[in-house]
Amino acid sequence: MDRAEDLSSRFGSPGQAPPAVSGESDPDPHLLRARFRTLAEAIPQLVWLSCSRGLWTWASPQWLDFTGQHQAQSHGHGWLSAVHPEDRGVAMRAWEEAQEHGLLDVVLRIRRAGDGAWCRYQVCSYPVRGAPGPGGREGPIHEWVGISTPAGDPPRG
Repeated sequence: MDRAEDLSSRFGSPGQAPPAVSGESDPDPHLLRARFRTLAEAIPQLVWLSCSRGLWTWASPQWLDFTGQHQAQSHGHGWLSAVHPEDRGVAMRAWEEAQEHGLLDVVLRIRRAGDGAWCRYQVCSYPVRGAPGPGGREGPIHEWVGISTPAGDPPRG
């Protein structure tokens, strides 16, 4: 079994609910949210949730610490104020494409509150889908889970 198969068997495939733990047949939604929040707040990456088209509904403490924003400031399109002005249009185009392709994947410069430096981040977001529709079609997108990871310096040419 390769690593991807092992992770899928333990945690579910992207966009699926994780399998039940300790014999749970139908996990409590509160427990699932608590598990997500614990994971999101335990990792060093900047994690966030969005309803659609880049309208954020929650940002992790890591995002808030890094950008200096308050939770309410990051909501809606407020997170864009921490993105370099030249990258804001790129970010919104990436969100438009994500609606079609089911994946957001873009490099953006995000301002570090501590010293005002612009840091490159790989920004990815994946849809959380509802139950499949008739004929096995993908279910509707309910929200997006996003993560921003340091991308390092750009290649020099």
